[in-house]
Amino acid sequence: MVPPILTNKKYVLRIFLIVTLVVILVDFAFLNLGMDGLLSWKLHLITALYSFAITLANLAYFDFINAKFNEKTEPYKRISIGVVGSTLITLATYFICRLIHLVLIVETKTLKEFLENETIGHYLFPLFIALVVSLFIQSIFFIKAFQTNQKVNMKQTNFRQSFKIEAADANNEFLKRLQNLLEEEKYYQNTDLDLDGLSKQLETSKRRTSILIQELYGKSFSECINDFRLEEVLYRFKNQKHKKLTIIALALEAGFPSKSTFYRHFKLKIGISPSEFLNRMDGNKFEP
Repeated sequence: MVPPILTNKKYVLRIFLIVTLVVILVDFAFLNLGMDGLLSWKLHLITALYSFAITLANLAYFDFINAKFNEKTEPYKRISIGVVGSTLITLATYFICRLIHLVLIVETKTLKEFLENETIGHYLFPLFIALVVSLFIQSIFFIKAFQTNQKVNMKQTNFRQSFKIEAADANNEFLKRLQNLLEEEKYYQNTDLDLDGLSKQLETSKRRTSILIQELYGKSFSECINDFRLEEVLYRFKNQKHKKLTIIALALEAGFPSKSTFYRHFKLKIGISPSEFLNRMDGNKFEP
């Protein structure tokens, strides 16, 4: 929504001066005032007073309909009601200004004479001024709305970009921590390790941990952890550790929680049993 203009003194003064200048120029062009009329400070003072009242009335109306109608969802309704209402407001304000001017200030007419002598002809020129002022005021609305939307869009864009950068930085930090836990600290050797435990170490949710594992290793949690354990067992096999410890002992040290889990995963990934693998390796028949 566009901020209220009536509370902005600079805008009020600017619009007042523009409206006054427009009225003076129109007076000079269409009412044949001549140079004497153009240079008459009294006439300009009266014009300024009229313009000031018209400006305040229109801006108050502007703020009212701006608060009542949404410029995004009801733009055509907003502009049509704005133009018609602003024109009527301007004519009504002009009438009140004439009444105060002629009856109360200069006292050239009584109230009765003023009302009896008022004709449509007195308001043809003000009607033209009303349309000009109305369109001008409404143009202010569109300028303000455009500027406000531009600022909002810019802030939203900057926020989204900032959020993406922060999210990317945070994600990279989690990936580094995950990689360090598994590859450097060998956290997979904990036989009780589950997704919840790893998530607590990373200080994030289980869902995010699964996503991080998938992003970094392209695997599910279970497959990833058991693959690390399997690589650890194979490494120990190749370093002859199996000659000092049993196969199951090596598997448990690598983090496999049970014999069945180890054998099942070994057969799934290698294609043969651990014993057959060792036999082939000892006989140099195994080709990885």
